[in-house]
Amino acid sequence: MTEWIGCPPCPEGEDCRFFDLTTSSKSEEFGMKFTTYIIGHCGYWLINFINVVALLVIEGWINGRLSKNFLSKLSLAACCLQILSCTCSIIRFNVGQERHPLAYPGSILSLAASLLLNISYLYVLSTSRRFVQIGTVFWILVTLGVTYTLWATDPFYWVRRIPILFYVYQIVCIFFAIRKVKAGTIIIDAVNKDSVIKLFIFCLVLNGLSFGLNATLMPIFYTTLGFTFICNVIFMALLGRSSGYMSKIEAGEDGTIGEREPLNDSA
Repeated sequence: MTEWIGCPPCPEGEDCRFFDLTTSSKSEEFGMKFTTYIIGHCGYWLINFINVVALLVIEGWINGRLSKNFLSKLSLAACCLQILSCTCSIIRFNVGQERHPLAYPGSILSLAASLLLNISYLYVLSTSRRFVQIGTVFWILVTLGVTYTLWATDPFYWVRRIPILFYVYQIVCIFFAIRKVKAGTIIIDAVNKDSVIKLFIFCLVLNGLSFGLNATLMPIFYTTLGFTFICNVIFMALLGRSSGYMSKIEAGEDGTIGEREPLNDSA
């Protein structure tokens, strides 16, 4: 087979695979490791490219809501930053240099993308301007702390582990969003409430799946990091269709995280 495609035969006793699903960041087989990293990051890059196209074409051109929905603008900026981060990673592993000069910019761009996602989810928890301001400062400080750590020590250690905190936070936000939809606090215009709840539950499962797979620190699953961006794009686009909720955000009205309201099951 190798002769037919023009490749030299694999020496007996050697592993000549291009990539391995079980490869981890600690793998000593650099050729296979780098190829696996490239595959994972290419998938991650593609998902965010599709997100950008969907936001520009569907939300921006077809529906004409992108210019009016600042939450979707945050999603768009986050996806663009992550595309740049993935590009840095693809270049590094393509030339076989994990500690390439692009390692630091790539990690910082990824943190900046996550920062925008985290800030956008603050509006899911509460419409209070004070709450959002305090939450934004908190996430900026966390991001700056991680950035300083990676710059002073290792460019990858915390970048590969801090997403655990982001995952937990975003999953909690989605959970509370589901409660708000059930309570009638969030009403998506022209969309059935049951459909919205099912879609949010799907996003919850998608984030949980991505969390579980990437907890293994196996680069082949880096593609699934894009699931968190897909969920954010869906969430912020739908919130932009909730005229009542968006008006509360613009007014900066107080709103508790849970906002327990009696459900009208007879409606």
